[in-house]
Amino acid sequence: MPRPKLHNREETLKKALSFFWKNGFSGGSTRELGQALGMHPGSIYSSFGSKEKLYLEAIELYGRQSREVFEECLEGVDFYSGFEDFLGRLVSDGEHPCTCFLAKTFSSRLTDDAALVEKARELVTGFRAHIASRITRAKEEGDLSTEVDPDAFATVIQAQIMGLRNLADSAPGEDVLNGAVKDVVAILVKASAA
Repeated sequence: MPRPKLHNREETLKKALSFFWKNGFSGGSTRELGQALGMHPGSIYSSFGSKEKLYLEAIELYGRQSREVFEECLEGVDFYSGFEDFLGRLVSDGEHPCTCFLAKTFSSRLTDDAALVEKARELVTGFRAHIASRITRAKEEGDLSTEVDPDAFATVIQAQIMGLRNLADSAPGEDVLNGAVKDVVAILVKASAA
């Protein structure tokens, strides 16, 4: 008879996300991962199938959380106010490294785990499409010029998000980061006002 599961899957995934975000896929042993999750390594395999499958679920959780925060910031406000709030939250997140978890996945050179890199690419592309849909909506609501190309502008915005996150990891200080957030938004406002 199988033993009952003693962990909450969602909480375990959040812990796994934090572990992988700090250590990368290869930066910690399965034993260290188990300690971080409060699970025996055998339980990880029993519950998730493999370290790779756990990473895939963690990266999907990251994608969902990113979209939820983005939507929460844009709810009920104009596009740029919401976007500034979103950027501010990203650079002030004290719980996780600021570098995008997906960017970290790309930079880990996981050549043996193409599925992990492919999932990260899929999530980056999906988030860019989500940003483009919000840009289209902002154009319809009069927040952005009708001349703005949603796909091209979403790419520019995504590049700014990733750049600010990397800047935040270099620890230039809260004032510098807050100034950079305001400057990025001001530049985007000018670029979209054509």
